[in-house]
Parts: sequence; C-alpha cells; structure tokens
Amino acid sequence: FSDLLSASVGSVTQRGERFTFKADGAGNDQATGAQMKITGELGAGFYIGGDIELASVDPSMASIKVLPGPEAQSPMITQAGAFMVAGDAVLGQSRRIDDSVELGIELASGMRGVGYSFDSQLGVNAGSTRVWTSGVMAEARAHAAVWLTPHVDIDLFGGHSLLDDGHVVGVSLGIAGTPYGRD
Repeated sequence: FSDLLSASVGSVTQRGERFTFKADGAGNDQATGAQMKITGELGAGFYIGGDIELASVDPSMASIKVLPGPEAQSPMITQAGAFMVAGDAVLGQSRRIDDSVELGIELASGMRGVGYSFDSQLGVNAGSTRVWTSGVMAEARAHAAVWLTPHVDIDLFGGHSLLDDGHVVGVSLGIAGTPYGRD
C-alpha cells in the first residue's frame, strides 16, 4: 500500500533536548500480517461484513531530515520498522461451483493506521519514538474458496487498491458456523 509517512513530523529527546524531524516515505510499504473477517449472507449470493487487520510493515527507506535544534549537533535518526492496524467494511458476492468450491468478488473500504518507529543516536545516547499516521483504504478483491469440511475452508484471495497502486494477496483459513457457510 502507499506509505502514509509523507511529510510526517516527529520528535525525539536526546540529552534532555527535544529534536524535531520530518520523514518522507519512499512510495509503497509492504505488510505481512493477519486478517479476521466476519460476514453474513444477504441473499442471492451477496454478503456483508467487516475485516480487522494487524500487520508488521517492512521499513520503507524514508528520507529523514532533522530540523535545526538547540544544540549544534543533531541526532542520527533512522527508520526502524512499522506496525499497521486496519478496519474496513466489506460487500461481496460469491457463487458456488459445487459444494466444495466457491468463487467471489468483493469491495472493501475503511481506514488504515500505521505506527512508524524511529531510532535516534546522539553520541552514546540512544532513543526511539513512534509516529502514527492514518488514511482511507478501498480495495476490489477476488477469492476462490475450497471447503475442506462442511465448517472449514481455505481461501486464496487477491485484489488491488482503488486509491493507489497497492495490492493485496493472501491465503486464509475460514470457519463457518453453518455447513458450507449457508443458512
């Protein structure tokens, strides 16, 4: 997904002094994590629900500029990593090929928040800080599910952001309260 770091401002404290820095992202972030989806049928193959995502984000090689501070020497600040939290609403439609195979498409829209971590070093003094940013997300997705038992399926999915050049791919394990997810 497009990084949310653009023109973010943070601060670190070293030797009792506060230093402000500006970080600009390098374009896209890559996240690896887990998603929990809860859905319910609307009829005619349509469903509605929501996703919650938690993920570790690979550092994006941000450009970091320390703004002039009270001391002649400024700390060295580097990006250490990031953590993503997202939540979205989902509307989709799926069709059964047979009792064990299902194909579908869906639209998801919601919010994504990312906490970017930064390490600082000034002489022998080390510190860290986190800058939180957030943004809107919207994705079109397709999936293929294979039912392993009447209550468990494995789902391959992929999609593309409707707002930027980001994409999503994954494998999930589903648990249904009713056989084959049908009411």
